[in-house]
Amino acid sequence: MDIHIIVTRNMYASIQDHEHADFKEVVKSDRFNLYIYPEKIDFMSLGLTDHYLIMRLLNKEEEYDNRYILCCNSGALQWPKELYQYYFKDSVPVTKK
Repeated sequence: MDIHIIVTRNMYASIQDHEHADFKEVVKSDRFNLYIYPEKIDFMSLGLTDHYLIMRLLNKEEEYDNRYILCCNSGALQWPKELYQYYFKDSVPVTKK
């Protein structure tokens, strides 16, 4: 399965600062795709496959929150596909090292 994740610039900087060996291995995969959205968004990240959506949230202070939204019902996946496309069109892919 291909994985596409969109994060903000700040989250990407945090990923780079705290990158772990396991994450480095995942990023090397041809099936993992990471994108940076250049503007502010009101959530941390959005990951969407053909079967699942995971959305990481921010708290009221706009800081990382370990809560997330996970959708796996086919009827519930239409709006996240549209939301994903909205952010994806202006996102920049992170090149693999």
